[in-house]
Formats: sequence, C-alpha cells, structure tokens
Amino acid sequence: MCHGVDSLPAIPRDTSSAVTCERTSLLAADGARFAAVAARPQRGSGAGVVILPDNRGLSPFYGALAERQGERGHAALAIDYYGRTASLEERGADFPLWST
Repeated sequence: MCHGVDSLPAIPRDTSSAVTCERTSLLAADGARFAAVAARPQRGSGAGVVILPDNRGLSPFYGALAERQGERGHAALAIDYYGRTASLEERGADFPLWST
C-alpha cells in the first residue's frame, strides 16, 4: 500500500497488549542481509503475518504496522527486500526509491 512519508497505520494502538517489537536482520542463503522488523506478542493467536512494503522499502510505517499486528496477538514480520542494494539502516523521506 502506498502512504505518505509521515503516515501511521489506521489501526489504533492497543497499549493493553504485551508485544516485543524489534528491528533485526535476516540472512539469505547467498549471504545477503535484509532488514526486518519482528513483532512477537506475549500471548499469540497462532497466526503469523508477513508484511511486504511498497517501493520505499522498510519505512517506519511498516514497522508500526507489524507492531499493531503484534498487539492483536499475531506474530508479524515486515521485511525489506531491498537488502541487496540498500543498507540495513532505517530509511528516511530522502530514500532514493527509484535508484535501488
């Protein structure tokens, strides 16, 4: 889904839920590293969600979306498939999305 640079998910926060949300990286078989955000609920629903970002990659919006899913009991992983051409660092509004 496309969204504005400062957008947040339309899903309201659920501060009563315990969820661990962390920025991490995944290692591909060929050695490439991919940035990711993992949300792990304390009490899981048994469901898992994989979040595939838009052309901006793993922007803060998708980390927040993973966290909201975790707050609802779903283990969630947002991945950045630009790992081979972009750094593992968090992307700002100036990320050159058309050159990756």
